[in-house]
Amino acid sequence: MQNAAARLKGTRDAVLNSAALAASEVSNHIQALCYSIHVGKAPCYLSDALHLTSTRVTRSALCSSSDTTSYTIPHLKTKFGERAFLFAGPVTWNSLPAELCSISDSTVFKNKLKTYLFNMAFNVQ
Repeated sequence: MQNAAARLKGTRDAVLNSAALAASEVSNHIQALCYSIHVGKAPCYLSDALHLTSTRVTRSALCSSSDTTSYTIPHLKTKFGERAFLFAGPVTWNSLPAELCSISDSTVFKNKLKTYLFNMAFNVQ
């Protein structure tokens, strides 16, 4: 009986780990696309859609530094809109640590992003 319970628990853990890995993979693609927007290598229809927080003309933006790496998150009327890239992109990009966003080499960024997402998915410190 204990062996059956252990197998069931192992199967449950494997399903949870695969779900975490799938979510991590989606975040990886979104953040890689945001990185290409950030460094200016994305198509203009995407780069025109996202705005750095300092490019908006507001009083707080005038006081902040111009080297910000975060993007403005649009206000939505429904939860369904959170699936759109215009919302999910800035949310996932802004959740990254600043040292990851400031990397200029795309290969290094992708490697460190995968490591970061893996550590987040499996709670590795």
